[in-house]
Amino acid sequence: MRERSYNTTCERIINAAFDVFAEAGVFHQATIRDIAKKAGIAQATIYKYFRDKEDLANSILTKRDAEGRKEMERHVQGVKGTLNKLRKMTWFYLHFYEQNWQYGWVVYVNMPVTTWIKAPYATETLQATNRLLRNILEEGQKAGEIRHDLDLRLASHIYFGSIRQLVTLWLLRNRSYSLTAYTDSLAEMIFEAVRIKQDQQATQFLCPFVNAQKDSILWTKTPPKSLNKRRERRRSRTTATSI
Repeated sequence: MRERSYNTTCERIINAAFDVFAEAGVFHQATIRDIAKKAGIAQATIYKYFRDKEDLANSILTKRDAEGRKEMERHVQGVKGTLNKLRKMTWFYLHFYEQNWQYGWVVYVNMPVTTWIKAPYATETLQATNRLLRNILEEGQKAGEIRHDLDLRLASHIYFGSIRQLVTLWLLRNRSYSLTAYTDSLAEMIFEAVRIKQDQQATQFLCPFVNAQKDSILWTKTPPKSLNKRRERRRSRTTATSI
């Protein structure tokens, strides 16, 4: 009974804090007093559950992120093909922020990144989120769709950085257009950047006069300089003989 009461109070604090953070112009304007008033409890009660405002904010974001990640995993299950998985993952993220724009405001606009990144569980949360994309790309590599020389960490930074930019601009422009309308464009651009391009092979050929087992030379449109020098020497000898 006591544990249920503890969890209920904690949930009231988290919900009230989320509303206060979303309503505040910037993060530092939100106060524990405002959160306590919103939750209908004393300020001292909040400190029984959280160390300070930053700890409370980090708890909110970590909790919401874990819930969203589990839901996204369920959406991707059963989807075939790397591009289709990227589309589904991208749609889920953009749709989530369309439906929960207050969360996006707190994460991307209101709260400084340094506040959240300093949390002891922030690294674990980021790694878990990045792992979802890495799994999709690694499965694509096994299926022969994705390049094997791909820097998966860099690809993850680019993808989630793009999501963050799209959501931030959408929020700052008063949510005046559809965020999910960018699903196909973003997914296809990411896929185009990482896929194996079998139709773009280099136009090179192997010189038939060179030993392929030793110092093979791939010719381009112009012959090697060493071959030009040999030709010049032969011409010189031929000219001297004829004279």
